[in-house]
Amino acid sequence: MTSPTFIIIGAHKAGTTSLYEYLSQHPQVYLPPIKETNYFAYEDAYASDGSYYPVRTWEDYTALYKGAGSYRARGDVSPEYLLNHSSAWRIREALPDCKIIVSLREPISRAYSHYTDEFRTGARTGRHPPLAEDVNLSERWVRAGLYYSHLKHYYDLFPKTNILPVEFDMIIKDPQKTASRIFEFIGVDPQLSVRSDTVYNAGGLPRQAFLFNVLRKTRLGALMKHYAPPRVRTAFSTAKARLLKHITRAAPELPEETAQELASLYFREILLLQGLVGIDLHYWLDRNPAYPTSP
Repeated sequence: MTSPTFIIIGAHKAGTTSLYEYLSQHPQVYLPPIKETNYFAYEDAYASDGSYYPVRTWEDYTALYKGAGSYRARGDVSPEYLLNHSSAWRIREALPDCKIIVSLREPISRAYSHYTDEFRTGARTGRHPPLAEDVNLSERWVRAGLYYSHLKHYYDLFPKTNILPVEFDMIIKDPQKTASRIFEFIGVDPQLSVRSDTVYNAGGLPRQAFLFNVLRKTRLGALMKHYAPPRVRTAFSTAKARLLKHITRAAPELPEETAQELASLYFREILLLQGLVGIDLHYWLDRNPAYPTSP
């Protein structure tokens, strides 16, 4: 029975769509047409929306990889797995040798991008931008930035050598280097050049909400991934991303009081995360004045 050899577990709004597109270009990598299967998070489903949990049984999950046994690496890109604490042990039970990849983004900017994404897709109504009183750990857009608390479950269950943390800033600054690191980590040719001139799933608010959601929800992309050759799939994804960006405007600045409220939740998490993943993240603290002075 064919199954994934690696999983990108998140984080939400930290470049996972770009990673999915880059990995899809590699001839030795197989990714299913559904970017977010969310299979290992289903039992803790917070919503009954079938589109959010499209794969609910092991049989349906492995069926996504039927015929992909000849690929050197097979993946699942589901950011929900980082936020959902039960996902770690479910993945460990089903795929004990699986490689884990996580993309990490400065959490205040990630949180605001997450909030804006919920707002522009209609999942959230009300005011935008959020006020300090809207910052609550019961909210997914806030809770998703507690990287240390979420990621520690994976480090407790998987060998450290099986986990690759990548920085969102490096995805933006040097996508080729990031892609090559991931290719080497999952055991495929790291020399492949990826087309990285397009920003996928960029943040912001739609100028035309109806057109934005029609483009975003179109099933044509899934059909392309099933039947079209890689070059055609990449061209379609690029054209779609550029059109979405064209009808998107920048979100207003996050209010200072809201940023400070978020910083009070994330500061200690960042300090602990550095030791867990072995990456100096002080530049996150230095970049945003909402954080206390870093030690």
